[in-house]
Amino acid sequence: MMIPENIHVSMFNIQCNDLLIYLTDKYSNNLIDLIAKKARESTHQLFNIFKGIKTRISEVPKDIENLTEIKDYISNLPNDLEKIKLDINKCLDIYKTLEDYNYC
Repeated sequence: MMIPENIHVSMFNIQCNDLLIYLTDKYSNNLIDLIAKKARESTHQLFNIFKGIKTRISEVPKDIENLTEIKDYISNLPNDLEKIKLDINKCLDIYKTLEDYNYC
């Protein structure tokens, strides 16, 4: 629903410019805050993924089977990092959008 700039009611002409400006500012700020929250959540998820990777590759092997599992994990890591790279790029795009709006 669009709010017109002027509304004619009987013999009165009501100007809605101030209302439009107020609502635009209010809801654009809420939208930017929502985008920032999404960016924070995405960053925390990425941080936890990398923390899990670090924990896994820093693990001291208990036996030869465990060492083999860690080696296999490390050899598959580039493929996993490519998938994570897409999420990183999405997150960077979100931060670029926030930067365009000078969000702190």
